[in-house]
Amino acid sequence: MLNIPLYRGDSDKYSTRNLRTTAPHGYLMTNLNKGGEGRIIDEKPLIDLINRHVDEGWNTTHFLSFSEDENTAFRFGMHTQLNQVIEKRQNYVEVSWDNGWEFVITRINTINLEAKELSPGVYEGKYKTTNPLYAKVLPISRLIIIDVAKFLLGLTGFDKSKLNSSTDKEWLILPANPIKFVNRIEYSSILDGGCIDEIRFYASIENVLNTSYE
Repeated sequence: MLNIPLYRGDSDKYSTRNLRTTAPHGYLMTNLNKGGEGRIIDEKPLIDLINRHVDEGWNTTHFLSFSEDENTAFRFGMHTQLNQVIEKRQNYVEVSWDNGWEFVITRINTINLEAKELSPGVYEGKYKTTNPLYAKVLPISRLIIIDVAKFLLGLTGFDKSKLNSSTDKEWLILPANPIKFVNRIEYSSILDGGCIDEIRFYASIENVLNTSYE
């Protein structure tokens, strides 16, 4: 069983994941939302998809990146370097979801997911679906949790992915709920909020003060 909090920082600068719509309602979406093909998860080797996400970048990725390290999550939320995080965090304050936030920090506590290890570094987690619409179809949501560094350990090659995942203490979350479309069944891009422990919204102090005086 896993027992570790995982953190994700995200500003969704280009509105790829509809974060401004989803986060205030307590759930997230992957880049698959923007024209990806959910069936690829079943058609391609997992190692190739992980490497594509961690090393090359994947515009319609099925994964969401998380980290064991909260400062790493803030690094990505603020778009800064890790050695500047502590200093720059002082320039941001937590705000309400409707108060002009600039990025969010999402936390998942894996102990709540009844996770079982499928293979080294790869876990299956299940939890009660909270979105009433989806709960009618899928009362129990499923996800795959990947400790990237552990998964890659011992494999030949993938040097950049190994370095990136080690530096970022990176884990990947894959929403693994099959959804019926018009003529096919594919994985959904939605990460139901039942697995999310907390979502916090942040804005720079400067913007908060400017907003206050408007």
